[in-house]
Amino acid sequence: MKKVVYIGNRPKVLESIETNSDLKIVKAFVIEQPLITDSDKYDIIRLCSRGQKNYLVEGLLELDYDICVSAGCSYILPMERLDSNKIYINCHPSVLPYGKGIHPLNECFLSGNNVAGVTIHLLVDELDAGDILNQISFELTEDVDVSLLYGFIFDLEAELLTKTLSDLLKNNLKYNAFPQKGIGTYYTREKKIRKFFARETSAQEIINNSRAFSASNLGVILIFDDIQLFVFSIQAIVNKFILERYNKVKSGTIIFMNRDVALLKMSDGLVKTTKFRVLH
Repeated sequence: MKKVVYIGNRPKVLESIETNSDLKIVKAFVIEQPLITDSDKYDIIRLCSRGQKNYLVEGLLELDYDICVSAGCSYILPMERLDSNKIYINCHPSVLPYGKGIHPLNECFLSGNNVAGVTIHLLVDELDAGDILNQISFELTEDVDVSLLYGFIFDLEAELLTKTLSDLLKNNLKYNAFPQKGIGTYYTREKKIRKFFARETSAQEIINNSRAFSASNLGVILIFDDIQLFVFSIQAIVNKFILERYNKVKSGTIIFMNRDVALLKMSDGLVKTTKFRVLH
């Protein structure tokens, strides 16, 4: 049986380790996650997302374990200080090297790469840059937004970790990892809500942003001459009759709006929103 240390805030990942009968969790460093409850099988140390890196590192240096699994860890570990005979892996909800950093699910809609997925990789000193042990990717079709991704991406992450750990155990912790290819992208979400002037913003730009920030705690603000809309979902209008009917309407116009839908003229086309509220 191999010993595991867990670091992070993903309940599904921790559960995937717990349910493997060939693994024993010796300690879990849980970072600001109340959904992970205390266990009678192993110690749980609760950490803040900032200011406790040294405490975490000292804890890792003192413990006896074979594998360290990170998922949702806010600290970059100093790998040169840690035991190189142990395996340190990280679970990341993007197709690395795309979507490095804190908010990869938003990034995949904004970057134009049009792909989402999960990566299990080795930890190195640089953020989300280690060689890849396992990866799943899929196309971002137009019916996918960030709310939908949040619904299943962390299940997918835990499933891929289960497979990766199983492969490691079968091979007595030996592995074949491959380097990340291409120029990576990073994204950290701004604290302020994104705002766009409708008359200056293309239909595709506002669609991409609405998909990236469709969650109820996010959204984007669309500014018109005399009103602002807080929107969470936008779709392009492709109907030829409607496009022709409103072809000469000035950009930055709310063509009509009721409690169910708003038809909007952007800089280069028409869009509609059914998830919005008016800001006064």
